[in-house]
Amino acid sequence: MGVMDKKGQNAGEVFKENGRDERVMGAKRQARIRARMIRARRLRVAVSVIIAMLVIVVGFNLITLRERNTEASRAAASIPSPEETTAPPFATIGGTSIVLHLPALLANVIGLGYHQAYNSNSVALNSTMDLRENATTAAITRSSRLGAPLAFVMTSRGRGSAPTSSVDIAVNDGTTIRSPVSGRVRKVAPYMLYGRYDDVRIEIEPDGRSDIIIAIVHLDQPLVLPGNRVEAGLTPLARPRRLPVNSQIDQYLGKATEHIHVQINPVEGNEETADANTR
Repeated sequence: MGVMDKKGQNAGEVFKENGRDERVMGAKRQARIRARMIRARRLRVAVSVIIAMLVIVVGFNLITLRERNTEASRAAASIPSPEETTAPPFATIGGTSIVLHLPALLANVIGLGYHQAYNSNSVALNSTMDLRENATTAAITRSSRLGAPLAFVMTSRGRGSAPTSSVDIAVNDGTTIRSPVSGRVRKVAPYMLYGRYDDVRIEIEPDGRSDIIIAIVHLDQPLVLPGNRVEAGLTPLARPRRLPVNSQIDQYLGKATEHIHVQINPVEGNEETADANTR
């Protein structure tokens, strides 16, 4: 009986040992399974992160490419054509084929007010734009905002010269004034407007016509010198001068503006008289 008991105890111990072994093995299997699941989860996370990073990188590159294409398109669109860089014509000189160009691009022109020149011998201008006889401030302002400045005839000054023998051209502040005609700069000189106010006058002899001068006044900071070649609608001449007076064109525009005055004077021997009659 003692042997059997001993054997029985040995068998029980063996059973218990086997049970412990199975539990250990099961625990190890579970640990391996959990380890595999953790590795798989980490792999899925890593793959997801990589995919997300690829999506971000590809998306960023697409956005960058799109922006570059957009910038390139804008740059191409911003390159002005010759028609856009040359100020357009606005009048011809009576009795000649000479075309006068605006002193700036249309977007910078507020309005053109024709009036009688001080010099009764000044040559009349023929507007190539629709010329209004009774323009209102509202109509002038509306057209200017639409990029289509109005040309209009201002009321008589009682000077005896033609109603279109000179023109005041109002421009946006800071606009650089361009030459209205192709030719040679004849004179750049300061003078006293109305004998009271500082002003600058530029005279241009147009190509092929030494008998007339195109006179431009109400200028500041001249950019040309006598003898310089100028091209119509292109060559910068000066900055406009804001006058300390209530100009007639300002009354039509309803506000004080920078404007230039243009008229065509004949060269009649006494050049100083022709100069003084420019206003």
